[in-house]
Amino acid sequence: MKQPGFVLHHLGDDYLLVEGGFNADTRTVTVLCEPGNERFPQTESMRPVTWRDQGEWFPVARWSPLDLMLQDPEHEEQRVLLLDLVERYLDERPEPEPIVWTLADEHGVTGSLETVLPMGLAAPIFDDEERARQEADESGQHLVPVHSPLRFLTYLTREGYAGAMWNRMLPVYACIDDAGDLHFLRVGRAGRDKVELEILGADEAWDHYDGEESIEFLEQREACDARLVESLGRRPLLGWPVDGALWSVGPSPGAPGLVTLEDDHVAYGLLFSTRESADDWAEDADEGWVSWPVSDLPGFLSSPDLSGCASLLNPGAHRVSSGVLWADGPRVVLDSFSGFWALGVGGEFSSLD
Repeated sequence: MKQPGFVLHHLGDDYLLVEGGFNADTRTVTVLCEPGNERFPQTESMRPVTWRDQGEWFPVARWSPLDLMLQDPEHEEQRVLLLDLVERYLDERPEPEPIVWTLADEHGVTGSLETVLPMGLAAPIFDDEERARQEADESGQHLVPVHSPLRFLTYLTREGYAGAMWNRMLPVYACIDDAGDLHFLRVGRAGRDKVELEILGADEAWDHYDGEESIEFLEQREACDARLVESLGRRPLLGWPVDGALWSVGPSPGAPGLVTLEDDHVAYGLLFSTRESADDWAEDADEGWVSWPVSDLPGFLSSPDLSGCASLLNPGAHRVSSGVLWADGPRVVLDSFSGFWALGVGGEFSSLD
C-alpha cells in the first residue's frame, strides 16, 4: 500500500515528496516533480509514476542521510533547490518515535523458521520495547527501532522474507491487490476455532479485514529461496534422515498414491522423512491409505506406478525441509530451496548447479 506523498510548493512549482525507510538509519525522501516542470525537463527515458490519487509525477532525486542521488546528472544545477525541498520536508515532518522493534545481527534483520510461514524466513516484530530488548540481550542480537511498520514490512518483502511474526505469536503475510499494490494481513485467534484477520492501513493501524478488498497472498519463491540460502548456507535441505530411509503412503504397502496440485494439475507421488508425518497424511487423506517404509528410493521413484511423475518430499512442510524428488536414470535428483542436488549411493548430496 502506498502512503500518501507530501506536496510542497516551491518557486512556482509543486513537488511531491515521498518518504521511505523504516527508521532514522534507513530514512529516505524521494522528490518528484510535475510534468512540464521547466527546471527538470522530461526526456524520453523518463517515466512518470502514478502515486495514489495524487496524479502523475516524475522522480528527480532521492535523499538519504548519506547523500542526494539525482535521477539525471543533467539536473546537477538543481541540487541546491532539491536540498532546500528536503530540508523543508524534514523540518515539517521530524523523525517519528518508534512504534515497533525488530532484532538484527551483523548480517541484518534476523529470521526464524515458522510452520505458519512455510515459504521462508519470518522476521520478528515486537510492539513491546521491554520484551524486545530482553530477547535481544538473551540472543546476543541488537535492537532495531521501527517507526513505520508498513514500510518495514515492505522492506522485508523486497528482501525475500516470507513475512513476520508479531510478538512471536501472530503471523503477518504479504498480499497483493489487483493493482499490484502490497498489503499486509495479520492473523490472530478470535476465539475457539475462529481467526481474526487484520489488514495494515496507511495510518499504520491494524483494522479488521472482512474480505471486501480483493487481495491474494504474494508468491515470491525465488526471493524467499535466495534469503534462505543466505541465512542457512548452501545445503540440500534440513531434516534428511540420517539413514536415508523415507516413508510413503498409498492404498496398500508398496502402491504409491498420487496427488494432483491445483495450480499445475500435475500428479505427484508422496514421500516423508518421518513415519509420523506419513501416518498423519494417510489419516487426513481419508481414503483408506496406509504408510510404509521406502528402503529402495531409486526403485520407488522409477516404479511403473510413478511413470512420468516426480514425488513431493514432505508436502505441506516448511520450504527448508521439503522439495521434489525424481529418478534421472540411476541417480536421484532433488529440487529444493537451494537448487538441484544429486543423491549419491552413499547417501550424500552433491550440487548440480
